[in-house]
Amino acid sequence: MKLNFARVLLLLLLVLPITSLYAQPLKAWGYVVSWLPNGWQGLPLQDLERVVIFDLKVNGKGEIPDHAGWKERWAQLRSALTASATPYEISLACTNQADFLALFSDAKARDILLKQTLELAAQPGVAGIHLDFEIYEAVPPAIMLEYQSYTRVLAKRLHGMAVPRELSIFFPIGTKSAMYDADTLAVIDKVVLQGYDMHWLNSEFAGSVSPLSGPETWGDAIEIALQAGAQRERLLMGFPLYGYEWPVISHDLQAKTVGGGRPVYYAQRHAAQVGQEEISIKDRVQHFGVVYEAKSGSAYYQFQRDGQHYEGWFEDGLSLSKKSRYLKERGLSGMAFFALGYDKGELVKRYLREQRD
Repeated sequence: MKLNFARVLLLLLLVLPITSLYAQPLKAWGYVVSWLPNGWQGLPLQDLERVVIFDLKVNGKGEIPDHAGWKERWAQLRSALTASATPYEISLACTNQADFLALFSDAKARDILLKQTLELAAQPGVAGIHLDFEIYEAVPPAIMLEYQSYTRVLAKRLHGMAVPRELSIFFPIGTKSAMYDADTLAVIDKVVLQGYDMHWLNSEFAGSVSPLSGPETWGDAIEIALQAGAQRERLLMGFPLYGYEWPVISHDLQAKTVGGGRPVYYAQRHAAQVGQEEISIKDRVQHFGVVYEAKSGSAYYQFQRDGQHYEGWFEDGLSLSKKSRYLKERGLSGMAFFALGYDKGELVKRYLREQRD
């Protein structure tokens, strides 16, 4: 049978972009947090597309109280980023409902915030601003419209600087008011999706912190962002370098919790710095084993001590590889790791190797 040349060419044109997309290595972003400021040490910074310095708090008056001292606190990191030619952004955070409402109901406060934000962005070495505005309770529509308008103005001002800066956002999942619309997302350079805390410290049931499927999952996060108007190639998925362990009512998987959970960390590194007793995932796995759940793509362990059942969920190298493949299949840009140092660099280095190979 003769093959029609035009038909073959059309098929190739349809297939090649998809194949090319899957072949593209995922990018890597990393958050360096104030409570673990040296978490970046030992990492090949030059292999990260971007580092986010997390975070400077924004209050209801539009002020950034930590503005004055941020350069001194991050001097060593900034020098290392400059030496490795790795761009970095400054994260501005507002997670308090009252502050958010006050800020975006007051034009004067918004002007103050815009002025201080642009001053930060104009400093040498700063490649952009990262907005971590997380408001989960319902917000009056007029207030949210003001936030979206402010975000568009900020993006325009950043892009119009003599040396253009970028604007990225953290896109929270499970909010009662949509924080971003299509017009706003169109002017944002990168969107970091909330890929963690689908189960959290005070969850009613134990379960994966970062599940692929099921209720409140990576798939949900991607679809919500796309439906809001985000462009797929601008999306990164937040990846947790931590997990949670809960006391639970029984040995049944995803059992009902009977108290607040505790963070567990892949590497035993930073307990003294965060001011809490640390639970090492590696120690737990060595003593109690590990099981992988296909549905969530995550790992867990279970044990009983003094009559109390416990259940812990986390990500490791195997789950990271699986979830990297998933993001490639969905056509996302990459992963944003929270927070550098929680894994002592092991998982991030593995991810970078896999993208090179």
